[in-house]
Amino acid sequence: MLLGAAVVVAAAVLVPKLVACGQAAWYRRVRYPRLRRRMDRLDRPPVRIFVPCHGMTGELAGNLDAIAGQEYEPFDVVCVTGAADDPAAEAIEQARARHPGVFRRVVAGPATSCSQKNHNLLAAIRRHRDAEVYLFCDAKVRPRRDWVARMVEPFTLQRPPVVVSALCSGGRYRGWSLPHVLQQQVACWQSVSLMSFVGGVWGASMALRRADFDRLDVDGLWSRTIVDDTTLFQRLIAEEGRPAMFASLDARPEPGYAMEGTGGFLEWGVRQLQYVHRCLPRYRLPMLLRNLGSLLGLAWPPALALAPPGSEWHAVGMVSLGLFAADAILNVAAKPITALPLPGRWHLLAAPFWEAQWAALSIAAALRRTVVWHGMHYRVDRRGRVTGIRS
Repeated sequence: MLLGAAVVVAAAVLVPKLVACGQAAWYRRVRYPRLRRRMDRLDRPPVRIFVPCHGMTGELAGNLDAIAGQEYEPFDVVCVTGAADDPAAEAIEQARARHPGVFRRVVAGPATSCSQKNHNLLAAIRRHRDAEVYLFCDAKVRPRRDWVARMVEPFTLQRPPVVVSALCSGGRYRGWSLPHVLQQQVACWQSVSLMSFVGGVWGASMALRRADFDRLDVDGLWSRTIVDDTTLFQRLIAEEGRPAMFASLDARPEPGYAMEGTGGFLEWGVRQLQYVHRCLPRYRLPMLLRNLGSLLGLAWPPALALAPPGSEWHAVGMVSLGLFAADAILNVAAKPITALPLPGRWHLLAAPFWEAQWAALSIAAALRRTVVWHGMHYRVDRRGRVTGIRS
């Protein structure tokens, strides 16, 4: 009985990851190249890039220069802050001086019914609507010069996607740094998810045509919810029945940031899982159960050390060891699929422990009643709608 349950749990943990890796590899090497051959790379509609900025300095100047240096026209950039005296304001004004006619700035004011990011984006869009394609780019992203072109190309397909996303790797690997390696781990599996049956939307690099923005009533959606990308993905599932499209990996934005400490990463992780729990209820229980089931991969040391050979507990330990090893191998296999600069040896040795980390974060996310983001506390209902805000 116990052994059978362990085998079922191990299969439930491994099979979805194995299938996702296979689908992601097929998409990147076969499906997407075929789609690109059918895209019209000469059709270049007007693009407006919306960059929400909050308190970011340091790398922001270089990131804004990279956005302004795109090999595409016509496009312009709208930077938006919640407050006029936001720390990012100086970098924005300097970018406006370096690139005349490219940047505009909007001050959105404080949010009252949704997250500050959603509020900022909507304020900027309402002020500057006249573009055929809206492209959203977080201030932390430093895109390559062909980023805009690659994000817009899929809209020329005969059956175009509703949303196009491209993943930022979260920073280059610079040696052993726990928050940085944690970032890389998340980026790896987020990339696999976006290219597989899981699908998804990644708001830090996301394109959406104005016609679809209006048709889906994204304004009405974002004006009362906690997050942009997860709620948009929820709307796509309900009304479109298909996931967003993932842009070519070789066009992914280059990193212009890194997590600030392990505590910052863990807080970010809890918040991301809260978005799933609150905005994608169909995934809430399966994700929680899967993350808890992954803890089986850490049971083998005591099981093999304490249980006599031939006993059921010893057999469970062998299943646990198999899950541990298979999980590590899958993490290494995901590295060439994603083409991200992942730290190989640490990625292999520490891989199964990330599962324990996500199990703990899943429990924390399920228990929390508020979402904490940039010092603001948001009360959120089970549909992702904001019911209260306090600082």
